[in-house]
Amino acid sequence: MRIQRPGARRGWLDLTARRARRRSDGAELALEVSAAPFEDDAGVTVVLRDVTRRLEVEREVQRQREELVAVRALHQGDARLREIIDVVPHFIFAKDLSGRFLLANRALADAFGTTVQELEGKTDDDLATAEEARRFRADDLAVIESGKPKVIQEETITDGRGNLRVLTTVKIPFSFTGSGTTAVLGVASDVTDQRRLENQLAHAQKLEGLGRLAGGIAHDFNNGLGAILMFSELLVLRLSNQPDLRADAEAIRDVALRSADLTRDLLAFSRQGDVSPTPVDVGELLARLRRLLQKVVGDDVRVTLPPPPPGLVVRVDVGRLEQVLVNLAINARDAMPQGGVLAITLREVDALELERRTGSRVGGRHGWIEIGVTDTGGGMSPEVLARAFEPFFTTKPVGKGTGLGLATSYGFVKQAGGHLVAESSPGEGTTFRLFLPTSEEAAAASGTKTTTALRGRETLLLVEDNAFVRQATTRALVGAGFTVVACALPEEALRVLSSARPPIDILVTDVVMPQMNGYALAAEARRARPGIRVLYISGYGGDDAPREGDGAPVLKKPFTSDRLVEEVRATLDASRGDGAASRLGAPDVLPR
Repeated sequence: MRIQRPGARRGWLDLTARRARRRSDGAELALEVSAAPFEDDAGVTVVLRDVTRRLEVEREVQRQREELVAVRALHQGDARLREIIDVVPHFIFAKDLSGRFLLANRALADAFGTTVQELEGKTDDDLATAEEARRFRADDLAVIESGKPKVIQEETITDGRGNLRVLTTVKIPFSFTGSGTTAVLGVASDVTDQRRLENQLAHAQKLEGLGRLAGGIAHDFNNGLGAILMFSELLVLRLSNQPDLRADAEAIRDVALRSADLTRDLLAFSRQGDVSPTPVDVGELLARLRRLLQKVVGDDVRVTLPPPPPGLVVRVDVGRLEQVLVNLAINARDAMPQGGVLAITLREVDALELERRTGSRVGGRHGWIEIGVTDTGGGMSPEVLARAFEPFFTTKPVGKGTGLGLATSYGFVKQAGGHLVAESSPGEGTTFRLFLPTSEEAAAASGTKTTTALRGRETLLLVEDNAFVRQATTRALVGAGFTVVACALPEEALRVLSSARPPIDILVTDVVMPQMNGYALAAEARRARPGIRVLYISGYGGDDAPREGDGAPVLKKPFTSDRLVEEVRATLDASRGDGAASRLGAPDVLPR
């Protein structure tokens, strides 16, 4: 470009300047202008330079320099702030508009298995899954655009170990002093354990509700079964000379007994309270429980149980042992989602083998039995196996398991004086070995059943609101020689107790009844008749079952006639301490 300027001096004229202009498309254009005269003074040379991009780069460099200065001031200028945020157990972070971490504390770095220095400068895309990064980015932009804080009650993030964590997060817009850099400041609390506990509580409450429902159903069902059982036994006795009819009556009795097993299995899930150890033939228990375990694992898993050796008797709470086996079966089912085999074995082991399996010294002179529960699932890694019995530890997704099944099973086995060990490796399935001490005393008691029918001459006060159970129980006791005063309601029993006659030797009472429960009735009976013996009968399980406290025994419904007479006789003989059972006398019928 030539500009004619007559009279201009020789040499360059410093006319360098920057001017802002707009292009034809409306965009702003930054120009740098320089001018100098020609040698012949005939004109001026003007040079225009487009410095728009250069100015943009300079401004970006300046912004980043100011930002780094601000961050460095935050890190180095106030070391106390760094110390404070690093001891906070929650996740603290600051991110810029591009999602880059400008600040992070030690808790957040530890969660991702890295250091604070390595974490700062990275983005969510470097740390989280694609879906998580997209969600975090959307939340950050929403906070910046609105200029208002945002509370995220629950969000999930995958940590550096691949574990899913549940967070409650607060994000607020923030500007660094001096640079004006806009950022998102966040504080996140890890509530994974809290959510797991909430789920476990909800699961426990659900089981409690199911247990109460099962207890109520079992109470009514057991009353009916008890009546069927005792009436069928009476028929068996009366039809001794009619084989065909006797066989029919025996079939009715056997069906009632099997149904009673089902109700006991149902109540095993909801049973609460103190442990009540009794002699148990483990082989018979496993044979009976096999049907229930098959239902638990489903049709795609086959349950195998070789014929168990006879006479292996232990002294344990039957319901708790059943629950342990059911827990192990449930774990096995979950380990075989495509089906497989659940193998149950029973054998006798010596102390040396037990010590080898458990790695601990074994005392006592008793023998040991081993119940093996083996699945053909995928097995467990050494890390999972080491934590298998930890309370609340589970490899199942949140809401799918409580992590209490194996822990409670382990606790019961230890309480029973036994050992529970797990053996597993990836791809090889898992075997749980349950070791329990045998009881020679229990075995002897189990093997010596008296064949002589127990009888008595004493007078009983029977209180039972179910008419069928009351009638069947009365006939069974009268048949054994006892005199029975039967009452349908507690207020009738109180009138009998307040009268001078007849003398009452033992109160046999249901627990859950209208007007007054069995405990209150027993307390009134002891005040009216000091020295009276008490036997509770109950069809309930769980929290509604009779509780220990007054020392009176409890007979669970449904029961056979022989079992009823045995318990009445034992309760009466316990007051004298002679252990003798009366087998003489005829029943009396007393009016009420």
